[in-house]
Amino acid sequence: MGKTRDKYILYFINVFISGIVYSFMTSKLIFLEVNNSLIVILISSVVDLIIMYDIRKHSYFEKIPPYIYSVISLLFFFLIYLINVTNQWFYLIVYFYLSFFFSIVILFLQTAILDYEQNVKLGFLNMQFMRSASKMLGFLIGIVLEILSSDIYFFSILFLCVVVNIIGFRNLKWNNYEENEKRLELSIEGKRLYIILGIFSTATVLWIPLLVNTFNLSGLRSLSWVPFVLPGVLSMGLIHLQKKYRYLIDSLFMEYLYIPLMLCFLGLRMSNTFIVLQSILFSIIIAFSLSLSIKLRKYFLMINNRHDKRYLLQTLSMSSSIFSLIFSMLGVYRNYLEFILTMLCIVSVIYMIDKKENY
Repeated sequence: MGKTRDKYILYFINVFISGIVYSFMTSKLIFLEVNNSLIVILISSVVDLIIMYDIRKHSYFEKIPPYIYSVISLLFFFLIYLINVTNQWFYLIVYFYLSFFFSIVILFLQTAILDYEQNVKLGFLNMQFMRSASKMLGFLIGIVLEILSSDIYFFSILFLCVVVNIIGFRNLKWNNYEENEKRLELSIEGKRLYIILGIFSTATVLWIPLLVNTFNLSGLRSLSWVPFVLPGVLSMGLIHLQKKYRYLIDSLFMEYLYIPLMLCFLGLRMSNTFIVLQSILFSIIIAFSLSLSIKLRKYFLMINNRHDKRYLLQTLSMSSSIFSLIFSMLGVYRNYLEFILTMLCIVSVIYMIDKKENY
């Protein structure tokens, strides 16, 4: 792909726009009173499962150069302007396609970055730092655009991103998929990590629409950007400290603090009080969850270093999607859902403490 800087720039831009899409669509569908406020997570999960199935069985998607997806998206935007529909089904269909587009592009960039980086943990830390920064900005802009009802600006930003991708990806292609197919036959080790990473990932995304909905019901719609932005700010700060002081990510301070924080957060959610404090605790928990996930992902790639990284990264996304899909389908049972997820997070952290020597 040429210079590594170009990979990171494209990665930042696409994660940034995907953040705008996620926060805009989440807020838009909640405002349109869609029954299940977790429908956006459900759609993202289905998309990840479709991509995973293709990688495992056919590899049709990676036979298409990345820039072709951007060209198709350009045609898709022209179609959107021609249709000019603004009901909830229109937004659901648009989000399904955009979720597919950004999942494919970001998977390609993640694979390219990790192929270059000699230190897998450093690669994950760099990507997570950029992901937190770009997601934070994207979330903020996306929810502001929805509050202002500025669909035209939303689609204009997407259009500019597509143009950038067409230029940036014009000479790029996937790795040889025939060679990768042979590596798919290898057995994956450490499959238990799929469960833990799936739980952490679900916790990261599930509470955002629930918190946004709580802000709206409390008459604080103007502050509904907080659950989107604050986790990114704290995640960036924690990752910066971990890169500067490596013992922070190698120690157990996050694991031990995670459990009481999670219990306090659950208590506030169950009592439906102190919504701003809920968002602060949630943001700290997410910062810890992302850092713990980096530990697990590094270890997972290390013990499966004979596998194709593209395949491994998508299997990790698939595990997260399965958990997110199950929980989002149960979104109408909010109280039970949050209690169960909290207990699963706590059990996962206890397991990590017990098996610390592996991570």
